[in-house]
Amino acid sequence: MPSTLEVFHEKISYGDLQNATDGFSSSNIIGSGSFGTVFKALLPTENKVVAVKVLNLQRHGAMKSFMAECESLKDIKHRNLVKLLTACSSIDFQGNQFRALIYEFMPNGSLDMWLHPEEVDEIQRPSRTLTLLERLNIAIDVVSVLDYLHVHCHEPIAHCDLKPSNVLLDDDLTAHVSDFGLARLLLKFDQESFLNQLSSAGVRGTIGYAAPEYGVGGQPSIHGDVYSFGVLILEMFTGKRPTNELFGGNFTLHSFTKSALPGRVLDIADESILQNGLRVGFPIAECLTLLKWRVSCKKGQFFCGFIDQSVMLLMLKQFMTTHETGSLLKGSHWHQLHSVTYTESIENETTVKRSSLESGLISRTLHE
Repeated sequence: MPSTLEVFHEKISYGDLQNATDGFSSSNIIGSGSFGTVFKALLPTENKVVAVKVLNLQRHGAMKSFMAECESLKDIKHRNLVKLLTACSSIDFQGNQFRALIYEFMPNGSLDMWLHPEEVDEIQRPSRTLTLLERLNIAIDVVSVLDYLHVHCHEPIAHCDLKPSNVLLDDDLTAHVSDFGLARLLLKFDQESFLNQLSSAGVRGTIGYAAPEYGVGGQPSIHGDVYSFGVLILEMFTGKRPTNELFGGNFTLHSFTKSALPGRVLDIADESILQNGLRVGFPIAECLTLLKWRVSCKKGQFFCGFIDQSVMLLMLKQFMTTHETGSLLKGSHWHQLHSVTYTESIENETTVKRSSLESGLISRTLHE
């Protein structure tokens, strides 16, 4: 058994998983990805619903993905990470190698389902759309995870595949970041092995969300995650994927958004946000601030990941305070904005000031 798996004191057998998923029935499939399929499962011994990611070991790179996820998640804990409960490294009933990861179950599915309900089967389709405040809450959750992974872990971790389908929502729509199959511990990064994985398995993150340098063999970095988060913000606000058929050539989600600033923000806003009654008194100024932050992260011009995330949290808190909507935030989100934004920014004040001088952007934002 690989040493990485020794952290899981209570492993689970192939037979247990087969029973829990009704023989890996297609009716229990709740998602799929590059390296495997995710099933909803009921563990009878605990009467607990979980999500089981079964790796397709015929896909080159699947085993590396399995080990990367175990390695990345074994020592980290954060309220907005999907919790990896245990793993299965076994043999199936036909004598084939079998690998699976068992996670806590997220009953409200992925952010992708909520942003694009028209693409979801009716049985899984959300009954309503997300409000602007709910989207901001989700943004807070995600950027809090990035701040933790990039700055506060013993070894910095780059997720490398941040996108709406990898942001899962629990009962109260709190977001949890998932799928660390491409994640990299940056202090242990080996460029040669990364490039081999790129060329052999085609692993470059996801088109539209991955930082441009990943497409030409660039090293995984926190800046790549910041780029992906920026794309996520634009998609949450506009309701358009970066791969929407509207875009092509030099016309991208980025340029689409930039072309509407500052006077036509409502023209590019997701219609479902406006239908929720926010057209009157729509917080245009603060939305402009968030969108301008994103469009400033152009190709080849990434700012320090920590700074971007701290500034993002500051802007979100200013947004809520200005419009006296703090009471509408779930308690945990308001706490995140207060504690992460100010306490952790103060602890890193020297870094903030140094990077502010270099970028010419941060000092204005921090002191407005």
